[in-house]
Amino acid sequence: LAMLWVFALVWRWRNNWPEAVVAALLMGASWEFAYHARYVATDTVMSQFAMLAAALAVFYYLRPQSRHWLWFAAGAAGLALGSKYNMWPTLIPVLIAAWLRWDRRSWLAILSVSFRIVFIFGLVYLITTPGTLLMPERFLADVLYELRHYSVDGHGKYTATPGLPHLLQNLRYLA
Repeated sequence: LAMLWVFALVWRWRNNWPEAVVAALLMGASWEFAYHARYVATDTVMSQFAMLAAALAVFYYLRPQSRHWLWFAAGAAGLALGSKYNMWPTLIPVLIAAWLRWDRRSWLAILSVSFRIVFIFGLVYLITTPGTLLMPERFLADVLYELRHYSVDGHGKYTATPGLPHLLQNLRYLA
């Protein structure tokens, strides 16, 4: 589904279906995506919700009179967060799409839209991840375990030092 959402995003944004096909195929053929897709893990589920949120945010940006795209984008971002706890940044493009289309008539209006986006994001997350509220101690313990696992315990020689060294390692890889 992530490939489908990439295709829809690029086709709608660029109005060029061959470009959309190439974008979707590049994502699907990427080593990182295929590597995680072979595991029983949440990464591919999370990525399709993140790409859906991005596509819907672009749909709204291109047609701001259709606010339902914005609300659906917020919901998709909430689903991304529910599938992997560190996906809260998925909300950022949704907020940016709303802010870029703000008509500057009223600060209250943009605050209202931003609040609705965050509310829908949080509501969808909580509905689809009820353990956050039903078992808060377990939820917190699991999140803290994962934070420690990724930041302190790590993966042996494959662990990056948190902070600037980790950022530099990512930038080196991407370059």
